[in-house]
Amino acid sequence: MKRLTSLFLILTSLFIISCGNNDDVDCSTVDCIAPGIILEFVDKETNENLLENESIDIEDIQISVDNLPSPDVHFNSIGSQIYLFVDNWPAENNLATVSLDANVVMEISVDIEKVRSECCSSNKISKVLVTTGDYTEVEKNFFRIFID
Repeated sequence: MKRLTSLFLILTSLFIISCGNNDDVDCSTVDCIAPGIILEFVDKETNENLLENESIDIEDIQISVDNLPSPDVHFNSIGSQIYLFVDNWPAENNLATVSLDANVVMEISVDIEKVRSECCSSNKISKVLVTTGDYTEVEKNFFRIFID
């Protein structure tokens, strides 16, 4: 019995020592990816991407977020989708309004949580609720907005 107890203590000690050593993590090799929301604008009748066929211009799209002076918005390399980064949004419920030529086409309620890991600190989208708009959710946090 004493031998079994000693063996158990040795194995437990080795386990704790091996799990507690985080000195070998190189954070310079970690890519901290900021989450976001993808928006695609399509013609309601033809299903054509309106940015891709240049029916609408990027400058015609306005995106505002309550309590945030300038949201971080990027366009993909072929200019057919908008990527709305949420890395600078406050950790709370945020209301984002998407307008096209000053007409609201979508309102999105987004719950943000702060998350920390060993190398990264960022926001996490915990819940997205579209409150206004004609859309379909292509995949998680990727919305196709239908325009008349």
